[in-house]
Amino acid sequence: MMLDRYQPQSSFVDVYDRGQTSFEYSVTADKPWVTVTPAAGVVKTEQRLRVGMKWASMPESMEVARITITGPNNQHVVVGVIADNSPRPARDSGGFVEGNGYVSMEAEHYTRAVNAPPVSWQRIPDFGRTLSGMTTSPADAPSQSLSPTSPRLEYQIYFRNDADRV
Repeated sequence: MMLDRYQPQSSFVDVYDRGQTSFEYSVTADKPWVTVTPAAGVVKTEQRLRVGMKWASMPESMEVARITITGPNNQHVVVGVIADNSPRPARDSGGFVEGNGYVSMEAEHYTRAVNAPPVSWQRIPDFGRTLSGMTTSPADAPSQSLSPTSPRLEYQIYFRNDADRV
C-alpha cells in the first residue's frame, strides 16, 4: 500500500477468518510513525485494520515500513507500506500534485488565466459531473493562432518524478 502526505486518508487491511473458529491477533509496525487501529483483538469473521501515518513524526522522504499481523500459532503476515513524505512541493504552494499516478483538478481551479481581447474566460457553473467547466467568451470569437499571447488556462502540476512528465 502507498500513502502520501497530499492524500492524508487512511488505508485499510482486512483480516478474516478462513475457518470456523475465531482467533486473536496483534499488529506491530517497524516504524514509529505508522499507526494501526485496532492493534489487537479477536477476529470472529473479519476485522478491518485502519493504517495511518503520523506525518509530523516521519522523515521528509519516501520510506518503507512493514506491518506484521500475528495470529494463532504465531503465524504472521507482513504488509508493506510505502509512505511518501517528500518535502516538495509545500502543501500550501498551490497547484496540483500527482497521487497514485493520477492528477485530478477542477477546470475552474486554474493557476493563471490568459485573456486576449476580445477573448476571455468564463466559468460555467454545474457543467459536467463536478463543480464547473470553463469556456471562452464570446462564443463566436474568431479562431486564434497559437502564440505566446494566445488565450489559455494554465495549471501548475507537480509530478512525483521526471519520468512521469508528459
